[in-house]
Amino acid sequence: KSDRWFISLFDYLEGKITGEDFRLLVKKRDIPYFLEFSKEYFLDLAGEDKVKLRELLVELRVDDYLIKSLSTGNHWKKIYAIYYLGLMDCQKAVSMLRDEIFDPSRVVSWMAIANLMQLRDLDSLKTILEHLGKNGSAESKSQLLVFLLDHGSEILPHLEDIFRNSELEDWILQVCVDVFGHYLYSNVIDDLITLYHQTNSLELKISCVGALCNFENPELIDFYEEVLNYPNRAIKIKAIKALGSLQEDRSVPSLISLAQHDDFWIAKRSIEALKNYGEQGLTDLNSLMHLSSSEITRELIKESLQAAF
Repeated sequence: KSDRWFISLFDYLEGKITGEDFRLLVKKRDIPYFLEFSKEYFLDLAGEDKVKLRELLVELRVDDYLIKSLSTGNHWKKIYAIYYLGLMDCQKAVSMLRDEIFDPSRVVSWMAIANLMQLRDLDSLKTILEHLGKNGSAESKSQLLVFLLDHGSEILPHLEDIFRNSELEDWILQVCVDVFGHYLYSNVIDDLITLYHQTNSLELKISCVGALCNFENPELIDFYEEVLNYPNRAIKIKAIKALGSLQEDRSVPSLISLAQHDDFWIAKRSIEALKNYGEQGLTDLNSLMHLSSSEITRELIKESLQAAF
């Protein structure tokens, strides 16, 4: 059957036979085998050929077969059905896939979430995030981030509404913040500043600062200067880099002070930031090299100045 289907499939893709002709070759009992046969072509084909293959599976009523499989008690069959419905880009299955978000099997639930994201079902986004907050774990953070980023920037207004109006766990808020920072989504700048001040989660604070520093916005200089006083190294370094990129004169005293910090990396990044100021920055670093009592600072500046010439 596989050999026969192989020849007929390419005849179909080339327009030599119709979907109706193909139906005579695939009986209802053959569908599980035809799914396995066609899977590799779904993964290899692209463009119009892939669209035609999807149309063929609809012609064969494979979508109905898979949707029916969602009601099975065998979670491996359910996972397979969800996976294949995603390959088919089966919009008809969206409402049933939403129900699978709440499946007791974590694997089934994640597969449903992945496919709803793939099907670009933004209406399910709030349900997904709230469910993950109650029943998921922070181990899912990187996976959720990938799902959200795969949507592209069109997801941002939807995510903004959920971010503002839903009760979300800190780890999910962190994922949202990372998405906003990735796309430099300026609509949420004030929300991120508020969240930074309100949260007790260090990881969430770091994400908020990281996202805001990505903007390199001169209007945020007061915020960058403020967070320089926070004791965490990662937060300080993010703010230092942002100030170094903006090259505002009023930030020079803060950077000179931090260039003499006991922490090697804070001192190094502050010196690098001052170096960004061009000739004036090099002059300030040269003066600091002679005046500073910190041996680390003097050595780092010497190294930096040598690299500049």
